[in-house]
Amino acid sequence: MVVTGGLGGYLYLYQKILKYPKPVRKVRKYRFSLKKKKGPDVTITGRESAFHAIYGREMGKISGSLKVKPKETIEKS
Repeated sequence: MVVTGGLGGYLYLYQKILKYPKPVRKVRKYRFSLKKKKGPDVTITGRESAFHAIYGREMGKISGSLKVKPKETIEKS
């Protein structure tokens, strides 16, 4: 009885969730939300600005452990 319930539960989850990978499920969820009156709350940033923001955060974490602060500008000789 328990095995049958467990197997039935797994088959249900497989059909609803596990059948497709996570990126596919996200796209389908987003596509479903487009049918609603109010649009989804999604902010899309440019590739370059996103890269600079992540790079700045990571350098902020690392620069605290450096003994010498990195130079802001490179001087030409």
